[in-house]
Amino acid sequence: MKKQGVSVLVNIISFAHGLEGVTERQKYARALQDELRSAADYAADYAVETLCITGTAPLQYPVDALCSVIETLKQNIPFQNNTEITLNALPGSVTYADLRVLIEQGVNRIRFDMQSFVPSELDALGRTFSPRAMEVFMRMVQLKFVFFVYEVVVGFGLPGQTLETLRYSIEQAIKFMATNITLIPHKADGPENAAFYQEAVYTLESHGFQAYTPLHFTRPGYASRWNKLVHSNQPRLGFGVGAVSKIDGMISQVTADVQKYLAAGSDPSELFVKLEPITQSSLVSTALVERLFNLEGFDFTALNSELREQTTSLCESGLLQINQDLVTLTDAGKAAWHTVARVLLG
Repeated sequence: MKKQGVSVLVNIISFAHGLEGVTERQKYARALQDELRSAADYAADYAVETLCITGTAPLQYPVDALCSVIETLKQNIPFQNNTEITLNALPGSVTYADLRVLIEQGVNRIRFDMQSFVPSELDALGRTFSPRAMEVFMRMVQLKFVFFVYEVVVGFGLPGQTLETLRYSIEQAIKFMATNITLIPHKADGPENAAFYQEAVYTLESHGFQAYTPLHFTRPGYASRWNKLVHSNQPRLGFGVGAVSKIDGMISQVTADVQKYLAAGSDPSELFVKLEPITQSSLVSTALVERLFNLEGFDFTALNSELREQTTSLCESGLLQINQDLVTLTDAGKAAWHTVARVLLG
């Protein structure tokens, strides 16, 4: 019998750099593998469709440790033949040797949290990598691998940013052959967000990129399944500190306390801070948000009274619109996506 697809998130926590954080990283990797092994007890009917290894800087860990995490997951939950595996990384952190090993382990996408290609903007954010880091990665890919799928995150509304510097950052990401570009607001409710977002969308579309969510843009044929499932009622498993799972009608959340996580092993009573049934109301609100996030419409008449009230309020704010009972995002709503999601998900 064909197994149902499941999305998996593995959260890699950063510790002090260098030798100072070695012991903590080793402990966390062991605790994470203990948790992954426990998944065999409740996820036997699923197969991994898409996996995202997230965190501030997963490659702070040795690449062999990350591969061991992936291998442990594979040993306990089968992978589909075409599983999408995304690794979050900071620009400048991926070496040729790392990428070769990661590709052998099945990693087929990297998401670089670039934010900006303007030195003064990177300085304001406390980022220490060079704007040239993406060019170096592109040259390495072209020389050693010919092609590789990677996503570049660009921030808008950054301190000191102008429309011109935002456009420059996006054009640099395109120049350096990013297949996906993600737009993230520096402040979710920043008053300048709409103008920055409009400029970003215009620049991306003029270079042939297509929107597949309010935040994600792709060259034709490279849309990420993980990105499309950010808001979804489809089964999801989360591992690591603070991770959330939605599976078999239950929602659970791992403790956000690192020390408690390290001490818990795979004991559910120590590991989870939340374990409760998914309500019908939550299913409907998530379905609404999923459709909007994927730039589709939702039937207004299918909403309960609370969601109708929230939707109407967002329409009055100009973030949503209703046409023949079909709820969709406005351009303003796309720019203020985080506000829309926060209101509808509560």
